[in-house]
Amino acid sequence: MGALLKRVFSWLARAGQPAPATSANRPHALQAGPIAGDGSAPVNGFDILDKVISLPISTWRYQWEGEDVRHIGPMSQDWKRVFGLGDEYEGIYCVDAKGISLVSIQALHRLIITLQDQVNQLERRLDEDPRHKSAS
Repeated sequence: MGALLKRVFSWLARAGQPAPATSANRPHALQAGPIAGDGSAPVNGFDILDKVISLPISTWRYQWEGEDVRHIGPMSQDWKRVFGLGDEYEGIYCVDAKGISLVSIQALHRLIITLQDQVNQLERRLDEDPRHKSAS
C-alpha cells in the first residue's frame, strides 16, 4: 500500500477522536484519564446496567448503503437521552460505548458472583437438612 493511502487510512481511523499519545504506532488508541480531561467520578455499574436494559436496540443501515447491509445498535438520540453522554445527537463516541460495555460487564460479573454465593449457601443448607438426606 502506498504511503499516501497509509496516511489516509490512519487519518480516517482517528477522525473525530482525540489524538493518541503515540499516534504514529497506535492510531486506534484513545486518550483517557487525567491527560485527556478532568472531573472523573466513579459510576454505579448497576445503574448503568439498568440504563443499558432500557436502551432500544435495533438493526439499521446508512442511507447510502445497499439494502443487504445491516448494522445493529442504539440510535444516537436514544443513547444521548438514556446516558446523557457526548455532545451531540448525531453520533456515539467509541470511548463512551466501550466504557458503558465494560462497566456493564463488571456489574454482571458482580451479580453472577453474588448469585453463585447464594446458590452455594442454599446447597450447604440443603446438605445439612436431615430431611434432604433421608430423601436421597
